[in-house]
Amino acid sequence: MKQALGMIEVRGLSTGILIADTMAKTANIQIYDIENTKGLGYMTVKVVGDVGAVNSAISAAKQEAIEYGKYISSTVIPRPNDFIYDTFLKDISSYEKTKDDREKEDVKSVEIIEEKIEETTMKEEMVEKEELETEKEETSDTTVKDEETEEIIEEKIEKIEIEETSDDKEENTKSTLKNTNNKKNKKKK
Repeated sequence: MKQALGMIEVRGLSTGILIADTMAKTANIQIYDIENTKGLGYMTVKVVGDVGAVNSAISAAKQEAIEYGKYISSTVIPRPNDFIYDTFLKDISSYEKTKDDREKEDVKSVEIIEEKIEETTMKEEMVEKEELETEKEETSDTTVKDEETEEIIEEKIEKIEIEETSDDKEENTKSTLKNTNNKKNKKKK
């Protein structure tokens, strides 16, 4: 379904920007263009949206422009002819996306962000695992305290490995935990 086209013409760029802001805050419309007309510093602000939303946005912008003494003219075309769309609104297709299309784009961007977070998390876990293994190598040749440290490091490494596989292999995780507990019990005996 075609959207309504609303246009308002005012004097000066700053006034054009001000009324465009007013329209965007007043109603659910899309600002299509702020066009500099030839001569006298006139600016035409074009908006698209539902007929009621465009009417209310143009009314609010008209009041604002009259208040500043910069109003020239305005109009709302409820369902413009195809010729008007082709001539004045060449890229309007980007504004006519359905709600579903916007939601699909949002879902895709969320999935991309989740993948990046997942990659970052995996990299951090690998770095932590490597640090723990190097700690283990450095401390393996010393006294009883070093053995305790080694046990703690091994437990941390096992926990990291368990976390890495927990999503896909719950049964494997349970057996790893049992093995860890058995090792602790043997060492205590």
